Amino acid sequence: MTKLSEYVKTAGMMKMFRIIGITMILVVGRCVVSRAADEPNFRAMGVPAEISICESADLLSRLQLTGEQQEQLQDVLGDGKARFLTAKSKYEARPAAQQRGPYERRRDNLLRNAISDLLDDGQHQLFHQMLALNFQSPVQASGAFRFNLKLTEKQHEQLHELETQWIQYALEQVPCRYRYPRHTEERDISKYGPLLKYGADVARVAWDFVPRRDEQWNRILTPEQAKRWKQRELQSIFPFAGFDILQMDFRSAREDRKPLDTGTWMDNNVPYLTPPVEALQWSEEQLKSVQKQVRAVSFGSEALPSDPAERAAVLAERQQQVLECMRQIEQIMTAEQRAIFWDLIGEPAAGNRLLQKMKANSEATAGPAKLQPDAVREQR
Repeated sequence: MTKLSEYVKTAGMMKMFRIIGITMILVVGRCVVSRAADEPNFRAMGVPAEISICESADLLSRLQLTGEQQEQLQDVLGDGKARFLTAKSKYEARPAAQQRGPYERRRDNLLRNAISDLLDDGQHQLFHQMLALNFQSPVQASGAFRFNLKLTEKQHEQLHELETQWIQYALEQVPCRYRYPRHTEERDISKYGPLLKYGADVARVAWDFVPRRDEQWNRILTPEQAKRWKQRELQSIFPFAGFDILQMDFRSAREDRKPLDTGTWMDNNVPYLTPPVEALQWSEEQLKSVQKQVRAVSFGSEALPSDPAERAAVLAERQQQVLECMRQIEQIMTAEQRAIFWDLIGEPAAGNRLLQKMKANSEATAGPAKLQPDAVREQR
């Protein structure tokens, strides 16, 4: 049994968190977070956003918690952390083939609600604003876990600090006119206008933050880790957005500082990846041919059959159409473009069977794709 497993399964664990867990000390009006020597380092784990925010002394100090609130927060955080470690331990006990990578959880609604219940209205609004900025963060510190990049504890801590810098920067730059309802209140969709405007304003400020992000990100990661992050980021949306990423030019979003429009999770964040359009440099004729192929596999909102067997058959047919579309697109590419494309994609992740089939088909048809030295330098 691992040390973490023993820690998680020890009787009275939640009590332990309340007593020797995160200790919050009021020092010159600031809430400082200290960690016991034998306590897990939550800044280097794929914890929910609620825990991640509370692991930052700078962010906690903005809430201006009273002494009583700090004690209450220790209690609910202790429960949330114990819950996270228990789930992490169970996940890591699975066979390796059933694990996608390091355990990660982006959100804990139970913990979110418990924290909100101990905050006054102003604190509640500020806390939820921090959560929104974490979700729309251009840093995406959780990607290091999601993409299984095998970073060191120090690297994870540095990404956590960079994400804290982003949240503080955005809090200063973007006023929020939306009132976040408490979990006990009924949500009114007619009042979402200010929330949508806030999201657009955050996207604008995120583009402004990107130069600082990229400078520090490239210092934190090794060149190999940075490249793999970009590859996995691209893999996470290709070809699930209908191949749109192959024909989408990011320059207008970058210049206008607005959200992307891929129809995927990427629309909430400024990505690190190199846009394929910029790397491949399609000719006008090539782009028209690619668009024609993409339209042939655009399923839109077409519903799947309710019968399991029929649904499986439809999905299998769609997969074959997607594979054929990729084969046709590769016919449009030059040899150099094909090599650049597969260098952008990288080795398909273990669970990405569709991409694995695409690469196998590509190599069966034209052999392994290899970048020329000039193209390698240009990609870097």
